[in-house]
Amino acid sequence: MRNKYNKELTALRQELISIYSAVDLQLHDAVDALVNGDRDKAKQVKKTTRAIDDRCEKLEDDAFRLVVLQQPVASDLRLIQFIVYASFDLARMSSNVRNIAKAAKRASKVKVPGQLLDLLASMAHLVYRVLGTTAEATVTSDVALVTTLPALDNPVDMLNKQFFRTFATLSPGDDLEAATRVVMAARMLERISDNSVDVGSRLVLMLTGRHVHLQELSELDDREIASLYTPRSADLLADIDLDRELAEQIPEVDFARKPDRREVLEELGLESTTAGSVEGDGSSVDSENGNDSRSDGEEEGQPGPQPGTHISSDNHGEVNGNHTNDQKKEDRTNE
Repeated sequence: MRNKYNKELTALRQELISIYSAVDLQLHDAVDALVNGDRDKAKQVKKTTRAIDDRCEKLEDDAFRLVVLQQPVASDLRLIQFIVYASFDLARMSSNVRNIAKAAKRASKVKVPGQLLDLLASMAHLVYRVLGTTAEATVTSDVALVTTLPALDNPVDMLNKQFFRTFATLSPGDDLEAATRVVMAARMLERISDNSVDVGSRLVLMLTGRHVHLQELSELDDREIASLYTPRSADLLADIDLDRELAEQIPEVDFARKPDRREVLEELGLESTTAGSVEGDGSSVDSENGNDSRSDGEEEGQPGPQPGTHISSDNHGEVNGNHTNDQKKEDRTNE
């Protein structure tokens, strides 16, 4: 019975990663359809995202069924909780991808201002990186990498504001209705990025058992972050290679590269001061009292914090994780 339960839990985890990859790939197609005026691709994205919605609902149902039948505790329960919340965010992301596809379909027969399409393509590449980083952090259980998400999301927010400034400079000869659709697509991209950051925040809860704001985590050094990890059952890491294969369907994911937080922040042009890295078997030493900070009760063979992670103490902007409550109403309006 326990072996079956472990397999079901692993299957839930891998279905989550698979859905995440599917959403990312459909986002690529939706943006391409809008930029290139590809009506057929837009129609296919609409169809595929509805299937993704169904997968999200089933994933949530299966997760709750496992809670009722098996009554999991500790790390198992936190994983299921993470899956439930992440499936909700993925469903919202899928809905927003579909809205971009709808905009692409409606704008495919008109001339959309080129400067807006260029801006949308630039914004999309930033959002792709947010999604890819979240997927990598989920598979590798890397809290340090999660803390880069606000810094990656901030340029998305800034470009979203730029759309309105660019819209105001359009000439009377431009198709304002088509331009409005691109501006709305940019808003959907910004929401998708926020949803992905929310998944990262929930991942922190799963790995640490604490509600810690990403802003606060960004101010911790590597030893402090390492001390936050809680013990996890070895069963939760079963068949992890498949998780990697599923995540690597996302073009921006490359586990061979494996950047750390310092590297990501340097690429973004942000100042960072790097603390000492976590070495050895993943245990860490409290910088004040020298005590070993491996979580109490961690048994031999259970994975602790990820080794070799470099952390900076740079502050990022706060996570803009707010969502509007009228998402479903808006989705129906855009039909």
